[in-house]
Amino acid sequence: MQDEIEWDASRHLMSQALLYQVPIPPNEDDNWTKSHQLGVTYLSRKGANKIRADIQAEKKTKRDSFLSVATLAISLIGALTGVLGATIGVLAFIAKKN
Repeated sequence: MQDEIEWDASRHLMSQALLYQVPIPPNEDDNWTKSHQLGVTYLSRKGANKIRADIQAEKKTKRDSFLSVATLAISLIGALTGVLGATIGVLAFIAKKN
């Protein structure tokens, strides 16, 4: 029963690793455990933790990139709004004078 849970969790982690383009450890090292009950190989705790950490790092990198662009865009919108407001104020003053 536990092997089935570990195998299913491993499959999920590997699909996430593929999605985020994170390398999956080679099948020869201690990142894998062989289930004699199911006849499959699944990620050991060490391997699962490694992939999980790599996925989190990749997510953080993508999130930081997005936040940098979003911050720049919001700053530009704020600056343009200020310039537009000042321009409207100057035009209104000129129109009132004439």
